[in-house]
Formats: sequence, C-alpha cells, structure tokens
Amino acid sequence: MNQKNTTKGYVELFKVSDKTARNDLKDLEKKNTFTLSAPKKQEYIKMKLVLLDTNFLMIPYKFGIDIFGEIEKLVEEKYEAVTLSTVVDELKRIKRGEDKIAARVALKLIEDNDVRVIESSGVVDSAIIDFAENNDAIICTNDAKLRRYLQKNDVKTIYMRQKSRLERG
Repeated sequence: MNQKNTTKGYVELFKVSDKTARNDLKDLEKKNTFTLSAPKKQEYIKMKLVLLDTNFLMIPYKFGIDIFGEIEKLVEEKYEAVTLSTVVDELKRIKRGEDKIAARVALKLIEDNDVRVIESSGVVDSAIIDFAENNDAIICTNDAKLRRYLQKNDVKTIYMRQKSRLERG
C-alpha cells in the first residue's frame, strides 16, 4: 500500500475534523517523510461487578448511609453497580409500612444511579448465589446467612456494620 492510501485511510478511519491536523497530514504526505502504521487495538478495562441485594438497597432510607459513596471508598478498582431482576421484583412486592417506603427509595436509587438490572429468575438468594458462582463479583448484602455462605465460598462481600458504616468482608 502506498503512503497516500495509508494517509487517506488514516484520515477517514479517525475522521480527523481538526483542520490543522488534516493540513499537517497533507504536508507530510507531499514530503513523503513519514509512514503510518495501523492504530493499536483499543484495550478495554475490565470492571468489577458489585451486586446489590434487596436489603442492602434499603439501607439508605433505614439507616441514612450513602451506600454508593461507601462502596466507592471500599472498592479500589473500577466497578459497575448491578442488581438482579428478582431483586427489583422483590422490592416492588414490599407492601408494609416503613419497608414499603424503603423499597420505593431503593427503586429510585437503582434508577438514579444507573444500576444495571441483570435478568434472573427464581428465589432471590439462589439467584445471587448463582450469579456469584458465575461472575467475579462483590456481593452487597445484609443477609447474615447468605453472607456466611458466600464467604465460605471465597466470594467477597460488603455489608453494614454497627448500623453506621459499610465494611468489606
């Protein structure tokens, strides 16, 4: 391939819109003083998944803890907050008193914080265990029995401690 075709392909590939950059490429092309190589493949950053359980999503209303701010402090790597469709369904089914308000707040938090909802089925705890077994994720839950099971199986967790802060286990 000659240099002119390489240069044109480069300009077309990246859609250089800066007039100066386009002129610089044309000047270099005329002088035949350069060669262009194909651009390097873009590398993608693998994000850690942080799965939010039903009771964990209710913490902000019940205990006044900013779960997203706390997760940011506890998770050092880049992460994406996710939850399961069974968790969302469970929140929608809560009909009693204070829990009903906490569930509504939780649903609003999911929406406002762009928490990705992953399709799941069955019992919530079973779906969480299945997700944990198939993904390298941190599970955020206050369910002590579920947390013990996950920790025995070397799954990292985040949970509420002393009704005032979150802790990573």
